[in-house]
Amino acid sequence: MLKLAEVLPESEGDAVKGLNVLLGKLGVKRGLKEFGMKEEDVEKAAEIAVSNPYWNPREVESEKIREVIRRAWAGEEARADL
Repeated sequence: MLKLAEVLPESEGDAVKGLNVLLGKLGVKRGLKEFGMKEEDVEKAAEIAVSNPYWNPREVESEKIREVIRRAWAGEEARADL
């Protein structure tokens, strides 16, 4: 993340901030809803993700998965708080 932050303009040492700035400048569509995903599909997608366990350095938690997918659906800026 540090190396990424170093090369992203306006990151101010924060790679996530730098990526958000870059995506904004490029006008990239962020929301899954813009690609046809329905809001009611967020819950289904979370259930699928939790029902197909895989190795992960952290425990896969249903509420957090649901929130990540909801944020992606809504097109919110990336955050590293989950």
